[in-house]
Amino acid sequence: MSTNGRCARAAGKLLLCAASIVLAIGLFEAPALWGLVDYRSLFQTRSAPWERSDNRPDARLLYTREGNRRLRPVLAGNDVARLSGGPVPTLYRCDVRHDRDGFRNPRDLDAADVVVLGDSLVEGFHINEHEIVTARLSERLGLTVANLARGGDGPQQELEILKRYGLRLRPKVCVWTFYEGNDLADAAEYEANQERVELWTRRPWWRRAIEASFTANSLDYVIRTLIRPEPRVPARLFTGRLAAHSGESVDLAFGSGDYRVESPREASPDFGRVEALIAEARKICREQAIAFVVVFIPTKFRVYRDLCAFDPASPCRKWRLDDLPAAMKEAVERLGTDVAFVDLTRRLRDEAAGTLVYLPDDTHWSSAGHRVAAEELATRWAALRP
Repeated sequence: MSTNGRCARAAGKLLLCAASIVLAIGLFEAPALWGLVDYRSLFQTRSAPWERSDNRPDARLLYTREGNRRLRPVLAGNDVARLSGGPVPTLYRCDVRHDRDGFRNPRDLDAADVVVLGDSLVEGFHINEHEIVTARLSERLGLTVANLARGGDGPQQELEILKRYGLRLRPKVCVWTFYEGNDLADAAEYEANQERVELWTRRPWWRRAIEASFTANSLDYVIRTLIRPEPRVPARLFTGRLAAHSGESVDLAFGSGDYRVESPREASPDFGRVEALIAEARKICREQAIAFVVVFIPTKFRVYRDLCAFDPASPCRKWRLDDLPAAMKEAVERLGTDVAFVDLTRRLRDEAAGTLVYLPDDTHWSSAGHRVAAEELATRWAALRP
């Protein structure tokens, strides 16, 4: 065979190989192009809630969910994700049902005795639906309790959810939960996130298709896992040893949901913003003859700090606890005697010595934590309804 013939044959093989690669990529990309698959979920690409294919951007809520869905997610403990030399993250499998409005209720509700507002702590990430606080509270009180909490929500979104979804259920009681781990930060970031939502809605369809594509997300995965992985810190620095749990030592990881307080947060503008939002929610409920209850949810670190032994070099030993629970109590008392306040810190601490009320490798409540919260609310229920 001549030199030209060999070159032509080699070029043909090269073109055939290239065409096969392009065809294979095209087969992967077609579902994303038609909006059937979002590869950000497959490759766990970081994305805001309003960017995800199963959500819709919303000017005030930032996002809404598709309703009437049943999911079986597998979630990993997030507090050990950035640690090296520690335990492998636990994989939590749970059964999730969303009602027509995208909230975690096993059925659609046209009315409810109680509505509960909050974020992922109350929604019950990692926990099956019959174990979450709203389901347990409903069982104990014999009342219909609507879970209107969503992961990632902050106080502004919770107020909008009360107006848009809560009032139409004609509840007798509204329970507003405040999680100290991120509610102040969520309130501070809300306006900036509104701008991001607006920019997202103005993006052309092809830009969204690229962001959901196989190529873009697979390359992102390779870069952040192999080429430029996030720095990881030794697990011993952000892990506390709990010796009192059932006679056995347990390692508790602290991280994304905890904090390093440099100054009292109750003196910050963010606290004043949240206080004003709670006051507006209380005003709305009072006009509708709805009893209003504010519940303070502490972080895992506030509950377990004094029960854990930390490495001498651990920065956790220097983390300060401010008096945010007392400040929230005073803020609620300023609203009037018709507003009830529940601080879950003491009850969770009392249970924590013998029970893991938070997941050992995550910021969220365990099943026991949901049980304890429901028991505390149920025990005090008669006094919580002025």
